[in-house]
Amino acid sequence: MNNSTLSLEQQDFVSFFNEIKNKVSIAQQKAILAVNAELRSNFPLMKGFSIRNLKYMRQFASVYATDKQFVQEVLAQLSWY
Repeated sequence: MNNSTLSLEQQDFVSFFNEIKNKVSIAQQKAILAVNAELRSNFPLMKGFSIRNLKYMRQFASVYATDKQFVQEVLAQLSWY
């Protein structure tokens, strides 16, 4: 469906939605830059806090963000081992 077939109300909604998506994207970029600066200032000798790596870390966390907990290896959980 293109914009010419949408009603004025629907076009306003699409425009509003796109504006919100843009603002969220800008806020995310600002946040990742702030985290990058904070980490680099607090841990000047550590490496791996590039913008790209922070994005990978965020993606990893979102994929593995479940109700499951990371636990010890199975052998360590066995009382009789």
